[in-house]
Parts: sequence; structure tokens; C-alpha cells
Amino acid sequence: MMTQHEWNRARDLVLSRISSELCRAVKLHPPRFNSELEGWAVMHEEMVELFDAIRKKNTLKADHRMEVAAEATQVGAMAARFLIDLIVATEDGAP
Repeated sequence: MMTQHEWNRARDLVLSRISSELCRAVKLHPPRFNSELEGWAVMHEEMVELFDAIRKKNTLKADHRMEVAAEATQVGAMAARFLIDLIVATEDGAP
């Protein structure tokens, strides 16, 4: 079982990786989704890639875990981007 300190360190590492991936993705693609449906579609695509990575092997060897973690990070980054877009649109008064 993790101590609170270990959990906090793991949480901070995960959020840092998601933030880095979010920044990378925004540089490569326009900073906002065109619609809520596009945001959902991008997250769905990332979830499919995560599922494919998980299904590749039945065991969790270190290299496999790293691939799964990378895909999960992309899911988290796109979820954060979608939330940011929704919050900004709400604050901008967009319909």
C-alpha cells in the first residue's frame, strides 16, 4: 500500500506528464476543438489506442507498461484539453 507521500509524488508525476503532453499536442494542433463532438472523437481515438496497447500483450512487462502509460497520458491530455475548451467557451459566453 502506498503512503500518502508516495501517492502525492505519483499524482504530481502523472499530472506533470499530462501537462507536458497537453502542451505538445496544442503546439501540433489548433488550440481548441471545433466542437464538442470533435473533442469527444479525439478522446475516443485516444481511448481506442490505449485499448489496443493494452490488448497487445497479456503481461505487464516494463516496456509494455511504458507504452500503456504513454497512451493513458494522451487520454488524460485530451480530456484536459476538452475540459479547458469547455471552460473557456463557457467563460466566453459561447453557445
